[in-house]
Amino acid sequence: MPGAQSREKEETLTNLLRDSLRSAFNACSPEGMVLLRLVYIHDLTQREIVRMLGWSESKVSRFLARAMKEIETHTLKELKKRDPWLELSWQDFVDLCETCQVGFL
Repeated sequence: MPGAQSREKEETLTNLLRDSLRSAFNACSPEGMVLLRLVYIHDLTQREIVRMLGWSESKVSRFLARAMKEIETHTLKELKKRDPWLELSWQDFVDLCETCQVGFL
C-alpha cells in the first residue's frame, strides 16, 4: 500500500525530528530552559523577566539568544548523528516540524 508506506516514512521522519529536538532540550543549560519556558510557554516579556530576576535586559537577552543557539546547534548535530545523509538547515528543520506537526503532547 503506497499510503501506508508514505505514513510510515512520515512517522519515521517525525520521530527523528522529535527525538533530535528532545535531545537538544535535554542538553540545554537549566538557566536557558527556564528563560525559554518563561518566554514561550508562559508568555512573559523580557522586561517582565528582568524585573522578576533582577537581571539587566542585556543579560536576559544574551541568555535567551545563547539558549536558542544551543538548541539549534545541538538539534542539527543530533540529526546529523542519527542520519548522516540528511542535510538540513535550521530553517529546513523548522519548516519540517511545522509540516510534520512535531509535538510533544
